[in-house]
Amino acid sequence: MLTFIPKGNVKMEQTPDRLWFTVTSAIPGHFHKESAVCRHYLEAESVYRLPLRIEMTVSLDAPVFHVMFGSGRITFVATWNINRRIEDIVEPHYRPVFYADHFPLNTPIKISVIYNLKSMQILINGEERYYSTKEKYMKSVRFNELNTAGLPLRLSACKRTEVTICQLEVTENETDFEITNRDSTPEPIRGNIDLPKNEKPTFDVVIAGLPDDIRAKIVETDDFLRTYKPVKFRRIMEKNGNKITYLASAAGVSYMIMPSGDVMRHSFGSYLQWNEKDNLGKRDAAPLEIALNQLAEDDPDFVARILSYKNDCTGCRPKCVCRVDYKVQGKIYSACHGKIDFKMAISEFDDVMRIIRAIGIV
Repeated sequence: MLTFIPKGNVKMEQTPDRLWFTVTSAIPGHFHKESAVCRHYLEAESVYRLPLRIEMTVSLDAPVFHVMFGSGRITFVATWNINRRIEDIVEPHYRPVFYADHFPLNTPIKISVIYNLKSMQILINGEERYYSTKEKYMKSVRFNELNTAGLPLRLSACKRTEVTICQLEVTENETDFEITNRDSTPEPIRGNIDLPKNEKPTFDVVIAGLPDDIRAKIVETDDFLRTYKPVKFRRIMEKNGNKITYLASAAGVSYMIMPSGDVMRHSFGSYLQWNEKDNLGKRDAAPLEIALNQLAEDDPDFVARILSYKNDCTGCRPKCVCRVDYKVQGKIYSACHGKIDFKMAISEFDDVMRIIRAIGIV
């Protein structure tokens, strides 16, 4: 097992045969431009040179996991909306690249990544998921200098995803590793795979691929949202079945579920009100802010935990028009798009319903 050093806001535990970590601040979700920099990660003590092979056995409790080498990145268990899943290790291009990065949660999975001088391969549990002989680093004039100096290896994840690694090795070689290239690889997940092509999405079909316990909890939450009279929600199905949105415009809040095969994420926050004159959106923090302050009077620990789930600003643009500030017990909490992000956990659906009940009292 390699030794790693935490950088930024990361909690970690490491023993000779196990590494566990979770990132406690948001990182960019799309890495779509040079300014989208990951500032929270683990970094290996050593640097490495190609040709090399990275092998690990990893388990995740939620999406998403990043293996970052040099200036590049490979994303695993991405939700459908993440379209930049591989980035070049020497010359990042910031363009959409899909590959079949998916694997089951809460299950030890073997990952192998080979960076050869003339080829690259990704295996998941021995199955080829990506193969290329046309990566930019292979012809880059900067490659030899950077490779001679050594390239850093870093690990990161979506905020609050718990990553457990019980084996991790990096093997350097004098010559390219032998690769057996398969002619075909699985299709990447780019949308809701449970919705048949050209079929209109229905609630039951959209969530069909999720685990039984999560699906049952979503049904319970849906029933609550649609029948809770103090806050009137309207359910909207995205046309491709990739998103279920619940809008309560009168209360100024919205809730969103994004299923992606057998994984999902959900978030709650202030409702976007569009100003046609200025062509800008504005979110009213007041209803959620009042509810959080009232909850904090009786249960400050609950509110502190919920606020720790906020979608932190990652500085994706110089002049932000998307940040929403919540003032709770005299302290300002800033969230991108006013969102509070929840994990794929039964208890966190209960958290959502508790917050909505508090808004109903307001």
